[in-house]
Amino acid sequence: LEAERHTEGTIAALVKSMKPSPAEEIRARAQEDYVQSGQATWNSSNMQLTPTSVARKRNVVIVMMESVRAVSTTIHSPGIATTPFLKQLADKGMQVEDMNAVIPRTAAAWMAVLTGQYPVTNEGIAKWAEERTNGAPVIRGLPTALRELGYGTSYFSPTVREIFNDTELLQALGFDSIVTGKDLMRPGMKNANYFGLADDAMVDPIMEWTRAQMKAGRPFMTTIMTNVGHHDYTTPHSWEKVRFEGVNDPVLTSYYNCLLYIDGVIARLMQGYEELGVLDETVFVLLGDHGQIFGEHGLKQSFNAIYQEGIHVPAVIYAPGLITPNQRISGSRQQIDVLPTVVELLGYRIENARLPGKSLLSPADPNRRLYLSSSVDWTFLGVRQGRRKFIYSFDRNPMEVYDLETDPTETH
Repeated sequence: LEAERHTEGTIAALVKSMKPSPAEEIRARAQEDYVQSGQATWNSSNMQLTPTSVARKRNVVIVMMESVRAVSTTIHSPGIATTPFLKQLADKGMQVEDMNAVIPRTAAAWMAVLTGQYPVTNEGIAKWAEERTNGAPVIRGLPTALRELGYGTSYFSPTVREIFNDTELLQALGFDSIVTGKDLMRPGMKNANYFGLADDAMVDPIMEWTRAQMKAGRPFMTTIMTNVGHHDYTTPHSWEKVRFEGVNDPVLTSYYNCLLYIDGVIARLMQGYEELGVLDETVFVLLGDHGQIFGEHGLKQSFNAIYQEGIHVPAVIYAPGLITPNQRISGSRQQIDVLPTVVELLGYRIENARLPGKSLLSPADPNRRLYLSSSVDWTFLGVRQGRRKFIYSFDRNPMEVYDLETDPTETH
């Protein structure tokens, strides 16, 4: 997979050098503006969270579900019993009907969700992590801002993240504690896939860390990243596969089983928080990091495709006492909207920063533009405004234009 991404990036760079693109001029102008002003258009290096009259130090738990696309969940397709527990949470809380990733890649989702900024491609993430290590102006996000308000902050995932500077990126995001598959591995454990352990391996350690925060008398902010669901869609060895009516594709069947497994892990997590007595004192945000493609548009991987299968993800917010049950959030929304939403639910306001996202609690803007990109530099860009969606392949192919209202699967 890494070699395939590198090859695509190399080919794209070659095409770029042979035929100059208008994007080069745009990038040069943006760089010139940055040099003159000393500040990017979107910036958060001085971001502060200031309490309002309704400020409350509720706990925050963000669960990002690996490769979970909206169309394959029970929330968006009631006839598919892949995420029944997530559907229950949506009915008790708030469901975002049209949540979109910015870049179909896990690390990009971390940047979008946790910093409220537009993420960058693989090359850009590596560069940003390196610059952050060298003391360059930082993109501040939720882990750093909440830690300064007295929160304990943690990141948990059963994966072994050692590609494309993912580890450096996590460190740059400012968590107090980072726990990955290497830390969770115990004698006798087996990997669920080539990325690491099964997700249930992190449930008890998450509860143990949470108890420590409670004992210390401080609120907590935890980000949880699942592993099962990633290609090649394998479930733990102990998992008994379920057959789904009308599904004959063995790969899709395996994927559906992954979603059902993830749903069960989320149920265990929520039960654990309930047993600790913090369920009603916590803001939960659960969403896909990106979608997945199974042959649609002739593709089998999502990292370089910005069609809806790879972009449209489920999103649920569960915050007892703060939001009315069974809410449906309409309009085009994006992962960059999560940070301002959490800040508003906690009763704070953002100061000394300019972010591109907008709280999900605010009315939808029918003229809003959603910007999209593939994970490999110089391959695909996209923009969506209302019902129109445009996909640009840097002049390798004609511009693709879709009407999502009449053609939601982007076939015409």
